[in-house]
Amino acid sequence: MSKQFSSQREAARFFINQYCEEKGIEVSGDMKEKLDKSAQSTIARMMAVSFCNGEIPMKSCAYETEDEAHKYFKGQVNDTLRKDTTVNGGEEYKVKNPGKLTGSRDKQMKNLKIAKKRYAGTPAEAEIDECIAQRQAELDAIKAEKSTAEIDWSALPESLRKLQDA
Repeated sequence: MSKQFSSQREAARFFINQYCEEKGIEVSGDMKEKLDKSAQSTIARMMAVSFCNGEIPMKSCAYETEDEAHKYFKGQVNDTLRKDTTVNGGEEYKVKNPGKLTGSRDKQMKNLKIAKKRYAGTPAEAEIDECIAQRQAELDAIKAEKSTAEIDWSALPESLRKLQDA
């Protein structure tokens, strides 16, 4: 069967439904509970074959073989089963640890978080929390400074150019 997909998510949904239809599995509720790792791998293989046939779009491709594409599409199937409301029982996806990576590249913040774990439940924890809050404020200020871009006033409508003097 040759079918063109407009997105990887659309292809994942299609192959999840096709697999379930072939196996007599009803597509309802949380499909991640109904499809074990083997089933997910089979769906990913179906996607890899389709991808190699040019049916699934990808902005940039580093996959030269079906096996390489299969590894990628295993993640895509898992992602679709978690995030797509048509196959996850209608649940809106929520990030488990939002902001977990905040300051992860900053050496001081990284070590403050390690210290917080080590001294959790001790009197030192409050002092470490203060240092984390202070460092986060510093990082936020640096980030805000970097995001301030120059405005090309000549590119704006005449009615907004008055803001230049404000």
